[in-house]
Amino acid sequence: MLVPIIVILLSYIAYGIVWRLYFSPIAEFPGPKLAAISILYEIYHEIVLGGKYTFKIKELHEKYGPIIRINPWELHISDPDYYDELYAAGGKRRDKYPYYTKQFGNSESMIGTVSHDHHRLRRGVMNRHFSKASVFRLEPMIQKYADSLVRRLRSYKDSKKPINLSWAFSCFTFDVISEYALGQTNSSIESSDDFHTDFHDAIENIGNISHVTKVFPWIFTLMQCMPMSLIKFLDSKTVSVVEFQMEMKAQIGAIINGKNNNHERSSQPTIFHEILSSDLPPNEKSVARLWQEGQTVIGAGTETTAWTLSVIAYHVLANPDILSKLLAEMEGKNGLKELEQLPYMTAVIQEGLRLSFGVVAHLQRISPDQVLKFHDWEIPPGLKSYFDNGRIFDS
Repeated sequence: MLVPIIVILLSYIAYGIVWRLYFSPIAEFPGPKLAAISILYEIYHEIVLGGKYTFKIKELHEKYGPIIRINPWELHISDPDYYDELYAAGGKRRDKYPYYTKQFGNSESMIGTVSHDHHRLRRGVMNRHFSKASVFRLEPMIQKYADSLVRRLRSYKDSKKPINLSWAFSCFTFDVISEYALGQTNSSIESSDDFHTDFHDAIENIGNISHVTKVFPWIFTLMQCMPMSLIKFLDSKTVSVVEFQMEMKAQIGAIINGKNNNHERSSQPTIFHEILSSDLPPNEKSVARLWQEGQTVIGAGTETTAWTLSVIAYHVLANPDILSKLLAEMEGKNGLKELEQLPYMTAVIQEGLRLSFGVVAHLQRISPDQVLKFHDWEIPPGLKSYFDNGRIFDS
């Protein structure tokens, strides 16, 4: 009985290998044969080597050219000129790939939404909260937390104690986005121990385990069902992740059931109170979905901006000429409307954005109904292709 089972299993494996190498819709694209045969090639570089597949892909491009096959189902393109075609806007539809969107445990959020049309629905509600006009309305709140950060930093002046600016900026951006999104005044700038917070650990640890959760996305669901003591025993670093997700559920739940009515005392609308009063269908306003949106908004709104501020601060302080020019241009200028007119400051910010690019990961896009053309290659509809944003900012 065992022999027939082994024969069937080996035949199935052999069939899979032959099909992927010679009959797959992307069989003709260049790349290592092992990557074409099995996802284990990617898993080895992501899990065993700790998120190193991005660097391996760069090596593969040097060997095989600007478009390569990186696993049985995906293509990777390394050509900055093709970015706008692959991540097209307007009338061109681009779906996401669930294999990527599930890795952060928020597949019901806007960033985790697979369908182009569904994503457009969710994004439409969020867009107005991040328009230029909306940001200008936040100026008094941003100024309040900026003043708080400056006061706290000045308190370290006489002690000569070094400060982790990334942590400091993380507290600043966390306080701003928390009040704007949830109406929650956390004051982590004032209350944190040397600007270190559990929230910062949580976001960092989500990134650290994403190489594993991309392959095994059910880990997040499992963690939420486990006692905290067991999670601590298995991996103490993931405790902050689960606690952050639980806090998001509690915060969103309080807004939905009316216990959080901070928006009534706020000088500007809060994101999630506004979402609940929008014309989105009821299933889009559930705790089960909105806590994931909260994780995305708070997480991305905090760490990406904090990292950009950190990169800018480092390069400005490390280059006295840049610092003196910037201070001279800013002399006597106050308020966002005046500051945005300063050309040198604008250039510094834009260069900071270039150097502090965000997540360098698999951001696959699928063209569901259109053949994509790249040089002499044709990418059939439904195939997954992506481009690392780091390639653009390095070029």
